[in-house]
Amino acid sequence: AYSFDGTDDYVKISNSLDAMVSGDFSVAGWVYFDNANTGTSHETILRKGSGSTYASPYHDFFLYQYNTGVSLTVNDGSTYQTLTGTAGTSTVGWHHVCVTRASNVYTLYVDGISNGTLSHTTSFGTQPWYFGCSENGTGTFERELYGKLDDWGCWSRVLTATEISDLVNQSSPNTTSSGGTLNITSGGSTVLSTIDVGTTSDTKWVLR
Repeated sequence: AYSFDGTDDYVKISNSLDAMVSGDFSVAGWVYFDNANTGTSHETILRKGSGSTYASPYHDFFLYQYNTGVSLTVNDGSTYQTLTGTAGTSTVGWHHVCVTRASNVYTLYVDGISNGTLSHTTSFGTQPWYFGCSENGTGTFERELYGKLDDWGCWSRVLTATEISDLVNQSSPNTTSSGGTLNITSGGSTVLSTIDVGTTSDTKWVLR
């Protein structure tokens, strides 16, 4: 698992994933929240996009902890839709999160349970993907994650409910930090621009 200290840690992935998400896609993995979050801190799990206002290129895709659940916001630079998950993640511990996109319909799953859908016609820009933080467009990082991430993958297709359930029930996160501990100084970054671990014809493991 990768550990994030809630201050200045993140993993940055270049737009090498863009071809994977140009059509239908799925992203899924494990997240551990070190704090029992009952507020609105927007701790970032995964984000693509940057900008400090709701204008291009503000977050095209933003997956984060919000209040007592996991939320998803999708934005095209002028309009946005937000889906607030109902499954509670306010307790400290591991949770499996998955987002699928079928045409323009996004579905959010937490621990294998569908938390609802939203519809949006976003075309992704060329901004990097960030795990564990958001970049505000001026080089400043915010909404950092205090916790861990493990076994995050991207599929160039929609995972079925059965496949998502299998990921939850047949896999488990690496509970230690052997996968990498990020101790990033302010302004630093860990860049993973070419990731080939676990790659198959329609799958790319991006954080393991």
